[in-house]
Amino acid sequence: MENMLVIEDSHIDIGLKRRISTVGPELDLVEEFIHEIPKIFKPKKNKLALFVEPLIDGSYPDLVIAEYTPQIIDNWKESRNALSNIDFKIYENIRSHRGLTSTELFENTNYSYKTLLHSIEKLYDAGLLDRNNGQWKAKLLQETYSIKRLISIEAKVKEWKTLLSQADANQWFSSESYALSSVANPRESTIDKFKDYGVGLYSLSNQKLVKLNEAKKQSLPKSYMSWMFNEWIGRYISQH
Repeated sequence: MENMLVIEDSHIDIGLKRRISTVGPELDLVEEFIHEIPKIFKPKKNKLALFVEPLIDGSYPDLVIAEYTPQIIDNWKESRNALSNIDFKIYENIRSHRGLTSTELFENTNYSYKTLLHSIEKLYDAGLLDRNNGQWKAKLLQETYSIKRLISIEAKVKEWKTLLSQADANQWFSSESYALSSVANPRESTIDKFKDYGVGLYSLSNQKLVKLNEAKKQSLPKSYMSWMFNEWIGRYISQH
């Protein structure tokens, strides 16, 4: 699709794993929604990247859509391609505390000193950390993080309880979490339930897509996994 980067299996290893989709009504629903994405999301200056069933800490959201700034690779260092989940867990710890010494970081995590020092070295070489007055500090977010929206989509044909549970679980990394159903007219009580959890709801039936309610918007990055989407996009673009 023009103007949307679809990040699937690649001959280049960017550290992303995904599940092979299972044929059936749910997959049909997801594929139909994919064709609607360019109509729903129309960023003026930014670009879109689509992830299909990426592995996220043991689970596989059906879709994740990232809106990112084209400048993502302006200052991209090749050493960023080697950063792992653990590195970004440590990085988020440093960032959330607005700076820590190596000793303070050791006291705030369950990682060994060796692991911490190795991660700090990698993060520093990648241009994500500065050292001031004995403290490690994260660089400004606008210099290192390019995703403006990170939207997760969880699809189910009818199973409301499972759909809500899975869509709610995606809020730990996304800025907006949506559920997608093939039911044309859900009960008002069902829609309200999704609202209560901050989960948005789409209905896609008979080729008609309707947004039944908006998802709660959260600031990014939400967690280390929010960073991994940023890294996957940067690695993919920088190596293609």
